[in-house]
Amino acid sequence: MKNEFDLVLKNVEIVDGTGEKPFKGSIGIIDDKITEVGNIKGKSKNERDGSGFIACPGFIDIHAHADVNILQYPSADNFIMQGITSTVGGNCGMSIAPINEYVPWGVFTSSVVGSWWHEVEPYSCGPPSLISLEKYGKILEKKLGFKFDYKDFDEFLKKLDTIGISLNYVPLIGHNSVRLAVMGEDFRRKAKKDEIEKMKRYVENAMKSGAFGLGAGFDGGPGDFAAIEEVIQLAEIVKKYNGIYASHTRNFDNNYPSNDPEEWGYGICHNIPVENMPAAKYYGLMESIEIAKKTGVSVQIAHLAPVYTIYQYYPEVLQEATAKATIQIIDQARADGLNITFDIIPDDDLHGVMLSKPSLIGLFSLWITKCGSKKQLVENLKISQFRAELKKEIMNGKFKFIMIHPKTDCFWMNRIIIMKCKKHNYQGKTLNIISELMKRDPFEMLFDIIIEDPDTLFSCVDPRWTEATVREFIKYPDSMIGSDLNIVPFGESDLQGGGGLGVGEPGLATYAIYPRFIRRYVKEKSILTIEKAIEKATSLPAKKLGLKNRGVIKSGNYADILIFDLDTIGDRGTWENPKIKPDGIKIVIVNGKIAYENMNFTGIKSGKVLRHM
Repeated sequence: MKNEFDLVLKNVEIVDGTGEKPFKGSIGIIDDKITEVGNIKGKSKNERDGSGFIACPGFIDIHAHADVNILQYPSADNFIMQGITSTVGGNCGMSIAPINEYVPWGVFTSSVVGSWWHEVEPYSCGPPSLISLEKYGKILEKKLGFKFDYKDFDEFLKKLDTIGISLNYVPLIGHNSVRLAVMGEDFRRKAKKDEIEKMKRYVENAMKSGAFGLGAGFDGGPGDFAAIEEVIQLAEIVKKYNGIYASHTRNFDNNYPSNDPEEWGYGICHNIPVENMPAAKYYGLMESIEIAKKTGVSVQIAHLAPVYTIYQYYPEVLQEATAKATIQIIDQARADGLNITFDIIPDDDLHGVMLSKPSLIGLFSLWITKCGSKKQLVENLKISQFRAELKKEIMNGKFKFIMIHPKTDCFWMNRIIIMKCKKHNYQGKTLNIISELMKRDPFEMLFDIIIEDPDTLFSCVDPRWTEATVREFIKYPDSMIGSDLNIVPFGESDLQGGGGLGVGEPGLATYAIYPRFIRRYVKEKSILTIEKAIEKATSLPAKKLGLKNRGVIKSGNYADILIFDLDTIGDRGTWENPKIKPDGIKIVIVNGKIAYENMNFTGIKSGKVLRHM
């Protein structure tokens, strides 16, 4: 054994991740492990004086999508600089493997290709949902900078081992990707018995390769069409290997076309009429509980929101009630002996922090393409007959953006807040308020604003997340924090989506959701103590996942450590200028090596692909 430490962090306030009170001491590191905590007297090759700062375990982001583009951006800048040292991929059913004829569902239809796919093949309102490797593989490899020289899950993990990554990657295998690998384009139906057997083999091989479980998503993808019996059989494989089932529950979102529910799979499991779609959130949660009952698998509910959605304005007491009633369902399942927990995106202005500067005209990207240009759409909006036809299409369900869905939400006009407009008196007001002030129908007012200023920017209010609901979920003892982010390189131009159609850019949460969480819920709102906040982002995710020797600062554990200044930690970005490094993050250590210090990246790739054993 070495006679001296490779690194000592001296005189720090240690928040060890267990939820216990902080204590002062030093941390000694040899190679990739913590070897001593407390009053350290040995020699060290390298020291950092942490006087006045807090040392805690690096954040374990239990719900993220970094694997979507980790091969393209293995440095994971926006994760590292906010203290995330481990990230879980394969969430919402999207994993980057296995690959058969098509790129896995949803993986490259995100911002990864959204900014340039229109150059490859023009589209109306988004990149194709299925990208053929035979047709587009070479283009993807050229644009993305890596080869698709892997097919199965194990080959993908080995590829990550080879290229080197800056943070630890915790893999889940995605149900959508498995379903696509087996069924190809013909996924809009229930799977046959032999197809489920093939899916089971994919899942079993992934679990043998080190996957920590199965990620599922039921909102716009192959998984929508899966009967619960299919998911149960896959979850049984996961249970056999003591993995977790992480679910973006069915009908969680409200932004898919409602005119043809079978296109997206609504109602396949529970025969839910489209007009009752908001209530379907409840059935989605109950489906995950049923899977836990049938299989005994450990379940993680992704980015929990109230399953009882009240769309009109409602007072805080009702907001709290929707959250508490949702928690009551989970508590009952836990009382029945089921291992069910959940994570939460820690913000009540969810879309305001996740997305920056979307343009109002971008809501009509489909019609921009039909008209040929933004300019021509504006001209067409001056024609009353065109407005009438457009309004009819919208009310038939062909209008979707986050939570704006007029057919299923008659209060949709309260979702749109004008942020920047030539008409300064509109700024900061909802479309509903502007419509009332101008005595105009909300649709007509929407069209008028676009005509008056085609460059108008807006933000979106999501009724599922309010200050009261998020507060209730965050206070829950076993709730965890998840970012729902993918990688955005800090040293390059922001990833943008929409091919110039104005759907927006990554928001300030992309760069600082964890520092923002501590600033708001520990320092300002005093909802959590610092030790409980750190626990939710470290040891609780580690325990849920079965991560060995991570998530707690103690001798023998891996040295994933964050040092920060509690007085200054927080986000500095704004809705209009989000791309700013967070304050207060002093040092980020991954497996014993300093990856970030004094707001600078060191370039060291000391992350590991973690495998479930």
